[in-house]
Amino acid sequence: MGKESKKITNIIKWAFVIIILFIIFMVFKDSYKDILRELLKLSFITLILLFAVSIIYNIFDGLAYYMHGKRHNKDFKIIDGILCSYYCGFFRLATLGGGTAVAGIYYLRNKKIDEVSSGSFITINYMIQKIAVLFNFLLLFFINFSKMKKNYGEYIKYIYLGILFTFIIVSVLLAVCLSKNMHMALMGIIRFLDKKKRLDKYIIIADEKLTKLRKDTLTYIKDKKLLLKLFMINSLKFILGWNLIGAVFIGSGSISDIIFYEGVSSVAIALAGVIPAPGGAGSTEFLFYSLYSIITTKAIAGGIMVLYRVFTYFVPFIFGGIYIFILKLINKNTAGR
Repeated sequence: MGKESKKITNIIKWAFVIIILFIIFMVFKDSYKDILRELLKLSFITLILLFAVSIIYNIFDGLAYYMHGKRHNKDFKIIDGILCSYYCGFFRLATLGGGTAVAGIYYLRNKKIDEVSSGSFITINYMIQKIAVLFNFLLLFFINFSKMKKNYGEYIKYIYLGILFTFIIVSVLLAVCLSKNMHMALMGIIRFLDKKKRLDKYIIIADEKLTKLRKDTLTYIKDKKLLLKLFMINSLKFILGWNLIGAVFIGSGSISDIIFYEGVSSVAIALAGVIPAPGGAGSTEFLFYSLYSIITTKAIAGGIMVLYRVFTYFVPFIFGGIYIFILKLINKNTAGR
């Protein structure tokens, strides 16, 4: 993809986000004061817990990078994996999700891990993450089935539809990563659409990367222990991380209520993955607000929506930015010697 194409893509992305933000502003212009009032009620302990939830997510995310890094560089440490997560967190917001994988590859390359294996790992880990999200979604949905049916009875068919679409996405990802026939069919469709042969160069590169991805995926699948660890890490990443934001904000001490709020958040996160939007902008907020406003006040639902976005995107962005700034200072001082 050329520079002009990248510019156009970025302009479209940011235009989309601005439109979404404008729609959100219009929807909440009459209730933002109530939402702000709820946010100002947050205690210091609640804020600490929300920061802890955000940090726990990045720690588990970093553990996945550590498992990959350690396979290729014995000097790769757990802290390197966690810093990689924050490094990616900075570029996730800066590029609206488009540069997250590239940032991870670049970071790992600086740790002497080759780009191709890192690219394959990031794709495989993303696939496992999708499977973990679907698993958590189904598990928590059926654990809380009676409450879900009671509160979301009229919307239950849409949740089932979301389950179906999420399952299809996971199945397609698995097929692309595992099936040679799927690989060949996909490349055949792309070549058929590129009748003027303008994308030959990129198609060859994509073909090579898909071949490498398939081989790496098969290697991971043979290592059942590693695969299970990655699945558990990705599951815990959500169960102890982002899924808890609603429960922490509402502040319920009841275990059954916390599990129910975990279930509501898992539905929002899983269904947001079905809606095509840069970095999940707009779709995630809409789902969090819609689902929580049914079981609590609109002001509290709006507060959960805001906090979800702040602690999943802005906090990692800030921490990642601080780390990048420190790295630049270190590199500058090293170069000046």
